[in-house]
Amino acid sequence: MPLDNFHATIDGDIVRIHLGGDLRGTGRFANGRIEHYHGAPLGETPEAHESALAHLAALLLEQARAELAAMQKEAYDDDGVDLSLIRWMLSLTPRERLRAVDDHGRSLARVLAG
Repeated sequence: MPLDNFHATIDGDIVRIHLGGDLRGTGRFANGRIEHYHGAPLGETPEAHESALAHLAALLLEQARAELAAMQKEAYDDDGVDLSLIRWMLSLTPRERLRAVDDHGRSLARVLAG
């Protein structure tokens, strides 16, 4: 079976592997690999099966890297300002903002005190 016919989706650490629209099996994504696979074989030989799992794991890693790069690009402006912190602070009420600043001030005082 050509590897291009397979598609993997991930939810948490659970991987679902599809062929066409049919679910072929599930596994666990850990350490950059698909482990504990349960389902129909993904190849005619054990080597072909392992090759398919490795190919799908590589695709999942590539997808995760692309998503992370997109998130990081959105997090900072052209001057390197962390927009996620600004968005977070603006999501707070004025009272919550004061509490956050006060908490950070107390933490800094403890660090400086020794």
